[in-house]
Parts: sequence; C-alpha cells; structure tokens
Amino acid sequence: MERPILTERLRLRPFETGDAQALFALFRRPEVGRYTGGAHASVADSRRLIETHHRHQAAHGFALWAIEERDGGRLVGEAGLQLLEQRGPEVEIGWVLDPDVWGRGYATEAARRWLEVGFADLALDRVIATILPANAASQAVASRLGMALDGRRHVHDAEHLIYVASAPS
Repeated sequence: MERPILTERLRLRPFETGDAQALFALFRRPEVGRYTGGAHASVADSRRLIETHHRHQAAHGFALWAIEERDGGRLVGEAGLQLLEQRGPEVEIGWVLDPDVWGRGYATEAARRWLEVGFADLALDRVIATILPANAASQAVASRLGMALDGRRHVHDAEHLIYVASAPS
C-alpha cells in the first residue's frame, strides 16, 4: 500500500526524500522531542528517519507516513503503523504533529484512518500505542480512538503506557 490516503482535512502519504527539511522543522522543536525520544539535531537526522520509514514500508507494506493539510499541502506531522521497536511482532500506531496544529484534531483524524487501514486492509487483529505517561494529549487521542489502557511496558528506552485497539468483530 503506497497510494495516498485522504481524510476530511488531511492527506497521508509516504515520505519523500525532499521532506527532510520540513520534517526537521518539526522534530527539532523541544516540545516534540520531549515525547519522541529527543529532538533532531540536524536535517541529516530527519533524512535518516525518512530512510528508516522507507525501509520499513518496503519490508512490511506499511510505515509512518507524512501528514499534509489538504488545504495548502503543508507537511504538519507523521502518522502510521510500524512494528514495535522495528522488530515486532506487535504493530504499533504512532503520530507526531507540529505544535502549531495541536488541538485541531489532526492526530485523531489521521490515527483513526490508520486504524481502519490496519484492520480492514492489512487484516491486523490488534494494534497498540505506546505513550509516555507525561503525554496527556496523546493519551486523550488514544481514548478518542477507543483504545483501552492495557498497563505499562518499557519500550523505546523508557516506561510507556500501552493502549490497545482490537479489530472490530
């Protein structure tokens, strides 16, 4: 699956190499780095992240993709599915948004569409979200998505809350 996905206000698409500068503008912000394992120090960090997403997409048929606003085409984040810590076997959903668009519902809109893709198109039975305990906004997104808190686990080099969504019956 590599065709763009449209939602009401967003266009989700695989990252392109030319997205590195826009991705760096997002990931260099300390308020983003606080919840994503650290801010990017250079555009090269963002290029490496895009390359990681490309490798994951090629190997598994899904990855974290760019989020663009449909009105204007501005890249405002990333969302998608990936194997937990790149190894699996669990599949995790993730989202990162530019603080300039926090509070607009974009994370919920993008993640809801990715859950639909995961369950309908990829035939997944279960998807998890790993969220730092201090990230109340992402916990609220997981709740709006109907994900249930399922405890804590040490992943991504830190203690995270684990939220779970199961395929509709």
